[in-house]
Amino acid sequence: MYQTYEGMSVYAEKFKIPTKPSLASAATNLPSYTPLEEKIINSVYGSAQLSYGDFLFLEGSARNDWSSTLPKTNWSYFYPSVSLSLLLNELVDVNGVDFAKLRVNWAKVGSDTEPYRCRMHLTSHLRRQLSRTDDSNQTLSQEKPESQTRADKLA
Repeated sequence: MYQTYEGMSVYAEKFKIPTKPSLASAATNLPSYTPLEEKIINSVYGSAQLSYGDFLFLEGSARNDWSSTLPKTNWSYFYPSVSLSLLLNELVDVNGVDFAKLRVNWAKVGSDTEPYRCRMHLTSHLRRQLSRTDDSNQTLSQEKPESQTRADKLA
């Protein structure tokens, strides 16, 4: 996947005609420009499903992404998932119950960051100031992908 973003905007204030704001009637016009940002993500995905006796089902999936927005030492992130289902109505007859299912699943999700967050860069502010910025909270070469794990049980 290849993503790009480029933007232009204008901040304006103190309009001469407040009910009809236009750039021509503003006392202050501050244009800003976001230069081209590029992001590349390559991915591999696989899944498998197994069943036993039409009552037990196991499903799994795995995905790995490589993102250009992370340092090469941590640019790969892996997130698997697994789900186990049991059709109770196939094992036990209960009067008045046509379908009963028990399902347990577990998943891990991952995410990268915005372009250029792991590097020092220059930022242009609305007041036309240019400053050097380090957006990361960690050492630049140690930025890692985000990761969360979740497990659910449904009956």
